[in-house]
Amino acid sequence: MPNCRDPRSARLRREPEAPQVPLEEPIHRYVFPIPAACPAPACPAPGASSAVQTQILEQLQCQNQLLVDLLGAVNSLTAAVLCRRES
Repeated sequence: MPNCRDPRSARLRREPEAPQVPLEEPIHRYVFPIPAACPAPACPAPGASSAVQTQILEQLQCQNQLLVDLLGAVNSLTAAVLCRRES
């Protein structure tokens, strides 16, 4: 049985040393500065921009309809593939 004055038991009772943490390397991040926006007029002229806004809305509506049609096609194809796997 080890004696209290035994140097081996003293070594065993010592607190474990904290592991040495290596110095961290700096993180190199790509910094992309946001360019300053050009000053825009406070309120566009109602007559000139109205026609342009109408065209933009029509194009967005067509784009949304195409996306809905594509989503429906993808859903149909997915259902067909899954149905075939089960058979």
